[in-house]
Formats: sequence, C-alpha cells, structure tokens
Amino acid sequence: MRQLFLSSGFLAFAVLFWYGCGDGKKEMAREGVKPADKKIETANKRTYWDNDPEFLKETYYVLQDSQFCKHGPYKKYTKEGVVNMEYMYELGNPSGVVKDYYPDGSLYTEYTYKNGEPHGEFTWYYPNGNIKLTGSYEHGKYTDTIKEYDESGKLTKATTDYSDYE
Repeated sequence: MRQLFLSSGFLAFAVLFWYGCGDGKKEMAREGVKPADKKIETANKRTYWDNDPEFLKETYYVLQDSQFCKHGPYKKYTKEGVVNMEYMYELGNPSGVVKDYYPDGSLYTEYTYKNGEPHGEFTWYYPNGNIKLTGSYEHGKYTDTIKEYDESGKLTKATTDYSDYE
C-alpha cells in the first residue's frame, strides 16, 4: 500500500521526464552547463483540452531548438481549469520545488529536485491541508526519518526503515 502511495507521486514525473531533452541537451546537463553559463533561448508552449483554446491544459517553455526539452516553469491544469502540477525544469530535468495538487486545487505533494532527482525535503498532505508524510532525499535516496501523520495531525509513525517506501 505505501509503495503504491509513494510511487504514484512519481508517475506524473516519469511521464513528463520521458519527453525531456535530446541527447545533445542531456550532454550539456551532464557537463554542467547551466543557464548562467550560456544564454539559453526558450519558446512558450501551450496545449489545450480537446484542442479548445478556452480550456488550457498546460503551459511550459522549451529550448528554442527543441520541441520537447522543457526549460523553465511548467503548469498542468485539469479540464476544470484547476492547477494540478507545477514543476520547474532545467535542461529537461526537474529542478527546485515540484508540486502536485488534488482535483480541488489543494496541495497534495511537494518535493525538491536537484539535477533531475529528488534531493531535499518532501511533504505529502491530506485534502484538509494537514501533513500526511514527511521525509527527505539525498541524490534520489531516502535519508533521515520518514514521519507519518493521521488526518488530525498526530504523529503515527517515525522510521528510518525505508523498505515500506521503496
């Protein structure tokens, strides 16, 4: 159960990441080329639900010479117009704080990414806004204590045994 619970948050990330940069852009990222090192031109992209411009599906930026290499802020919306994902990309990799939302727009998960992998604190929330789970990553691996809470905010579990979460 917990495995599915934690893995579901990465499903959207995996789908988005799959459409990342071509080999040349990944090479730049591996070599440590950052936006501050070189001017990177981007183009704004928008997609719509059912190709209807009144129903925005997502907004994002791509590298000027690439149709898929995301670079900059990314937002995805429900058909009802509610934001359900917010990510920041750097050369096709998630970077910084990434957020997923419940269908009503309340915060569901918050992760920090560095170089395309979880690195830093993460928090999961109940629909009522109370914290459900907290922990941290370092280079994509769990570190420190993972804490679980009930819907009222009471701590129910604290562990460094990560086997339930992988």
